Amino acid sequence: MFSQKQLISLVEERCGLQNLSLDSEFAKIGLDSTAIIDLMIELEVILNIDVLDNRLQLDEMIRLGDVYEYVRGLSGMQSGSAK
Repeated sequence: MFSQKQLISLVEERCGLQNLSLDSEFAKIGLDSTAIIDLMIELEVILNIDVLDNRLQLDEMIRLGDVYEYVRGLSGMQSGSAK
């Protein structure tokens, strides 16, 4: 299972930032919708799951926590497929 800490570390590394949390908002850390999609694709590769499906509502992805909950839900529904 992908942890909260792993997601935060991934985004911190990509953005060159520190001290992010699940409450960090993408707009405030400089990630636009294209960067969020890139992040989702990276998570897709890391977790070996299909994250870009018809349930994805990009306009609802405001905070890191939103991405974490979405991916966690997919991982649970596709049990056994996460690395």
